[in-house]
Amino acid sequence: MKHEIQKLPPISPLQGSKPRNQSANMNCIWMLKSQVWDLQQQLSEARTENKLLKKVQHRHMVVLQHFRDPEDSISQGMLREIRMCRDNLARQLQATERKLLSTKYALQHLQQLNLDHRLLEREELTLRLAKATSQLDDKDRRIQV
Repeated sequence: MKHEIQKLPPISPLQGSKPRNQSANMNCIWMLKSQVWDLQQQLSEARTENKLLKKVQHRHMVVLQHFRDPEDSISQGMLREIRMCRDNLARQLQATERKLLSTKYALQHLQQLNLDHRLLEREELTLRLAKATSQLDDKDRRIQV
């Protein structure tokens, strides 16, 4: 006896589920592509906005620097001017003090000569003393002002 082996057709996936899976996969791919496109659009818009904001920021910095520079230069100029005035006043004060000291020494010398009874020109020395005293008083008044 001979047994015959029957050949069966190969088992294939269910015909009904295959198109459904492919359709679901295609929908998923289509949705993902759509999301990628939306995100790329948002990224592009964000980059454009970022460029615009950087331009605006740069303009603001330029304007701010434009206003800061004159303030700095004015304050530096005023500071330089004040220092020059202070230095000039200090020099004038020193010169006036030197003149005052020399006038005081001259006055003391004249007072000593006035007290010396041996001198014949007593009246002349008294006039010189009075003149030197008035000059000294004038200079004292100028210094105090």
